[in-house]
Amino acid sequence: MKNLDYQQQNFVRRLISVFLAVIICVSVMSGAVFASGNQEKTVTISLSGDEFYFAPETLTVSSDLAYQYGYENEDDGQVSILDALIAVHKILLSDGFTVNTAKDYLDINSGFITKILGVDASASSFFVNGVQPNDGVINPLYGSYTGYTADKSYLKDNDDVRIFLYQDKSFWSDVFSWFDKTNVTAAPNQEVNLNLSGYVSFFGCYPQETIEANTEAISDIKILSGTDKYDLKDTGIVTDNNGNFTLSFETPGKYFISAESYSDDFTYIVLPWCEVTVEEENGNGFAVSTEAPVVVSASPSRMYL
Repeated sequence: MKNLDYQQQNFVRRLISVFLAVIICVSVMSGAVFASGNQEKTVTISLSGDEFYFAPETLTVSSDLAYQYGYENEDDGQVSILDALIAVHKILLSDGFTVNTAKDYLDINSGFITKILGVDASASSFFVNGVQPNDGVINPLYGSYTGYTADKSYLKDNDDVRIFLYQDKSFWSDVFSWFDKTNVTAAPNQEVNLNLSGYVSFFGCYPQETIEANTEAISDIKILSGTDKYDLKDTGIVTDNNGNFTLSFETPGKYFISAESYSDDFTYIVLPWCEVTVEEENGNGFAVSTEAPVVVSASPSRMYL
């Protein structure tokens, strides 16, 4: 730099310093991405139609499943709905779900789900935490957000993922429904009060205020319950005009509550879910007593749709 004056030398030194800083920053970022590899997210997942094919269960899902089973060319490092669906198929089909057979049971086209458990699933959808995953930007053409496809709908820890096949395959009018409580602890014979509400799933990609404006109580729906997730029985109870109902359990244990998938007036619902733990009460609160057995089967009658 001997041919440069002081100001020029100083400028060059600063330029070199900035250049080196950029190189270091890029290197660190690249190293971080490389080091992170695939991610894992712990989420609650269910798959349903007119009944649960996979009742709500908490799973840890890896972001590389779609890549492992040949649905993507590379692992994008984020856990998607597609990864979650693969995890469900692995559990339900066990050794029958392999790299070579995967697309016989689960397939997508441009990110859209076309097959689930070996049957046509073009009339299907998925909600995460009560809405369809979307970009949050109003499309003036539709007045709604633009939804994400299964491979680009990314999940976070503790997300509630509900994947379902439409029962109304003509108008896709199924009502996305839920109980006002998903986990309850009660004493034997104590009344458990629940409410069933929902909105037509068409509004799943609309702003929250639109969803709330279209959310209503769901009446005249039969309530199901039992200790086997895949064999819930009719309780003889139906929701009233405000969507309310009450039930109780005599024996300590864990019970599952859902609902009939349709009413007499042809209202189809996406199945809701609640778990009730019945415990004996002592002076310090609840204490577990002898429990009714919790039965968890592999949905044998619905291994294939």
